[in-house]
Amino acid sequence: KLLNIYEGSANNIGKHKSALSVSWHSIRSSTQLRILSKTTSNIFTRVFKTKSEHNGYATFKNYKSKVKGGGYSKGFIVLNSRATNEFSEKQSMAYLVNRFYSPQVVNFFNYRGVELNQDLWSLSEMIQWIWRGCIRNYEPMNLFIPSKRMRELLLDWLNNEEK
Repeated sequence: KLLNIYEGSANNIGKHKSALSVSWHSIRSSTQLRILSKTTSNIFTRVFKTKSEHNGYATFKNYKSKVKGGGYSKGFIVLNSRATNEFSEKQSMAYLVNRFYSPQVVNFFNYRGVELNQDLWSLSEMIQWIWRGCIRNYEPMNLFIPSKRMRELLLDWLNNEEK
Protein backbone atom coordinates (compact mmCIF):
# COMPACT_ATOMS: atom_id res chain seq x y z
CA LYS A 1 0.00 0.00 0.00
CA LEU A 2 3.04 2.31 0.22
CA LEU A 3 3.77 1.94 -3.50
CA ASN A 4 2.22 4.32 -6.00
CA ILE A 5 2.77 2.59 -9.34
CA TYR A 6 2.13 4.86 -12.31
CA GLU A 7 -0.61 3.68 -14.68
CA GLY A 8 -1.14 5.85 -17.71
CA SER A 9 -0.35 6.62 -21.32
CA ALA A 10 3.39 7.12 -20.64
CA ASN A 11 3.56 3.32 -20.27
CA ASN A 12 2.71 2.88 -23.96
CA ILE A 13 6.41 2.82 -24.80
CA GLY A 14 6.69 -0.53 -23.01
CA LYS A 15 3.60 -2.37 -24.21
CA HIS A 16 5.42 -5.07 -26.25
CA LYS A 17 6.88 -8.09 -24.44
CA SER A 18 10.51 -7.22 -25.29
CA ALA A 19 10.15 -3.44 -24.92
CA LEU A 20 12.92 -1.88 -22.79
CA SER A 21 15.07 -5.02 -22.95
CA VAL A 22 18.76 -4.62 -23.72
CA SER A 23 18.16 -5.60 -27.35
CA TRP A 24 15.29 -3.09 -27.57
CA HIS A 25 17.64 -0.35 -26.35
CA SER A 26 20.33 -1.42 -28.84
CA ILE A 27 18.11 -0.88 -31.90
CA ARG A 28 16.59 2.43 -30.80
CA SER A 29 17.72 5.66 -32.38
CA SER A 30 18.96 8.54 -30.23
CA THR A 31 15.65 10.27 -30.92
CA GLN A 32 13.66 7.30 -29.60
CA LEU A 33 15.79 7.08 -26.46
CA ARG A 34 15.34 10.83 -25.98
CA ILE A 35 11.56 10.25 -26.00
CA LEU A 36 12.00 7.74 -23.14
CA SER A 37 14.13 10.33 -21.33
CA LYS A 38 11.60 13.15 -21.80
CA THR A 39 8.72 10.88 -20.77
CA THR A 40 10.56 9.88 -17.60
CA SER A 41 11.39 13.50 -16.82
CA ASN A 42 7.72 14.42 -17.28
CA ILE A 43 6.63 11.64 -14.89
CA PHE A 44 9.04 12.84 -12.20
CA THR A 45 8.25 16.55 -12.53
CA ARG A 46 4.56 16.67 -13.45
CA VAL A 47 3.08 13.44 -12.12
CA PHE A 48 5.16 12.54 -9.05
CA LYS A 49 6.23 16.17 -8.44
CA THR A 50 9.42 15.22 -6.61
CA LYS A 51 12.69 17.14 -6.54
CA SER A 52 15.62 15.77 -8.52
CA GLU A 53 17.53 14.64 -5.42
CA HIS A 54 14.57 12.38 -4.55
CA ASN A 55 14.42 10.72 -8.00
CA GLY A 56 16.22 7.52 -8.97
CA TYR A 57 16.31 5.51 -12.17
CA ALA A 58 17.76 2.37 -13.65
CA THR A 59 18.72 1.55 -17.18
CA PHE A 60 21.38 -0.60 -18.77
CA LYS A 61 24.83 0.85 -18.12
CA ASN A 62 25.64 1.29 -21.83
CA TYR A 63 22.53 3.46 -22.29
CA LYS A 64 22.81 5.61 -19.16
CA SER A 65 24.03 8.70 -21.03
CA LYS A 66 21.30 8.35 -23.67
CA VAL A 67 18.43 7.87 -21.22
CA LYS A 68 19.28 10.29 -18.40
CA GLY A 69 17.22 13.44 -18.34
CA GLY A 70 16.19 16.61 -16.60
CA GLY A 71 15.06 16.15 -13.03
CA TYR A 72 16.76 12.81 -12.53
CA SER A 73 20.12 12.62 -14.36
CA LYS A 74 22.13 12.31 -11.14
CA GLY A 75 19.84 9.62 -9.72
CA PHE A 76 21.28 6.61 -11.55
CA ILE A 77 21.10 3.44 -9.46
CA VAL A 78 22.96 0.44 -10.87
CA LEU A 79 20.63 -2.46 -11.73
CA ASN A 80 22.34 -4.95 -9.43
CA SER A 81 22.74 -2.53 -6.52
CA ARG A 82 22.29 -4.44 -3.26
CA ALA A 83 22.75 -4.10 0.50
CA THR A 84 23.10 -0.33 0.62
CA ASN A 85 21.19 2.49 2.28
CA GLU A 86 22.78 4.97 -0.12
CA PHE A 87 19.53 5.63 -2.01
CA SER A 88 17.00 5.51 0.82
CA GLU A 89 16.03 9.17 0.17
CA LYS A 90 14.65 8.29 -3.28
CA GLN A 91 10.89 8.89 -3.19
CA SER A 92 10.26 8.40 -6.91
CA MET A 93 11.97 5.76 -9.01
CA ALA A 94 11.88 4.76 -12.67
CA TYR A 95 12.78 1.22 -13.68
CA LEU A 96 13.51 1.73 -17.38
CA VAL A 97 14.44 -1.85 -18.19
CA ASN A 98 12.93 -5.22 -18.99
CA ARG A 99 15.27 -7.93 -17.70
CA PHE A 100 15.90 -11.29 -19.34
CA TYR A 101 18.65 -13.86 -18.90
CA SER A 102 21.25 -13.69 -21.63
CA PRO A 103 20.72 -16.37 -24.29
CA GLN A 104 24.12 -17.87 -23.41
CA VAL A 105 23.03 -18.46 -19.81
CA VAL A 106 19.73 -20.01 -20.93
CA ASN A 107 21.52 -22.29 -23.41
CA PHE A 108 24.10 -23.32 -20.81
CA PHE A 109 21.44 -24.45 -18.34
CA ASN A 110 19.10 -25.92 -20.96
CA TYR A 111 21.95 -28.06 -22.28
CA ARG A 112 22.31 -29.46 -18.76
CA GLY A 113 18.58 -30.08 -18.36
CA VAL A 114 17.98 -27.14 -16.02
CA GLU A 115 14.96 -24.99 -16.76
CA LEU A 116 15.21 -21.34 -15.70
CA ASN A 117 12.28 -19.17 -14.66
CA GLN A 118 12.97 -15.86 -16.40
CA ASP A 119 9.96 -14.12 -14.88
CA LEU A 120 10.87 -15.05 -11.32
CA TRP A 121 14.47 -13.95 -11.81
CA SER A 122 13.38 -10.65 -13.43
CA LEU A 123 10.94 -9.96 -10.62
CA SER A 124 13.54 -10.73 -7.97
CA GLU A 125 16.06 -8.37 -9.58
CA MET A 126 13.48 -5.59 -9.79
CA ILE A 127 12.34 -6.00 -6.17
CA GLN A 128 15.97 -5.82 -5.01
CA TRP A 129 16.37 -2.61 -6.97
CA ILE A 130 13.12 -1.05 -5.71
CA TRP A 131 14.18 -1.85 -2.15
CA ARG A 132 17.09 0.62 -2.51
CA GLY A 133 14.60 3.51 -2.27
CA CYS A 134 12.62 5.00 0.60
CA ILE A 135 10.27 1.99 0.75
CA ARG A 136 13.00 0.34 2.86
CA ASN A 137 12.15 2.91 5.55
CA TYR A 138 8.41 2.15 5.24
CA GLU A 139 7.82 5.46 3.49
CA PRO A 140 5.54 5.95 0.46
CA MET A 141 7.28 5.62 -2.90
CA ASN A 142 6.33 6.40 -6.51
CA LEU A 143 7.28 3.95 -9.26
CA PHE A 144 7.39 4.39 -13.01
CA ILE A 145 7.80 0.99 -14.70
CA PRO A 146 7.01 1.51 -18.40
CA SER A 147 7.68 -2.13 -19.34
CA LYS A 148 4.28 -3.82 -19.31
CA ARG A 149 5.90 -7.18 -18.58
CA MET A 150 7.90 -5.92 -15.59
CA ARG A 151 5.01 -3.86 -14.21
CA GLU A 152 2.62 -6.81 -14.45
CA LEU A 153 5.14 -9.14 -12.77
CA LEU A 154 5.34 -6.73 -9.84
CA LEU A 155 1.58 -6.14 -9.62
CA ASP A 156 0.85 -9.87 -9.78
CA TRP A 157 3.40 -10.51 -7.04
CA LEU A 158 1.98 -7.75 -4.84
CA ASN A 159 -1.52 -9.19 -5.33
CA ASN A 160 -0.33 -12.77 -4.67
CA GLU A 161 -1.20 -13.87 -8.20
CA GLU A 162 0.76 -16.40 -10.23
CA LYS A 163 1.05 -16.50 -13.98
